[in-house]
Amino acid sequence: KWQLDILITGHTHQCKLERYPNCIWLNPGSPSIPKEVPSVALIDTDKQVIEIFNIKTKNIICSSPFL
Repeated sequence: KWQLDILITGHTHQCKLERYPNCIWLNPGSPSIPKEVPSVALIDTDKQVIEIFNIKTKNIICSSPFL
């Protein structure tokens, strides 16, 4: 069994940020060929937060604190 804090995946071109009891699942989406909105993720280790941004509007789509 893997012990990890954040699992980062891709390929679907859809952003996702889900919290589980011991892990965060992050898919940043796609800035260039999105299925929904063009998005990127920022993992801020100083503020201990993960945010997914719409790159056109610069609005936060979703966010989650670290563990």
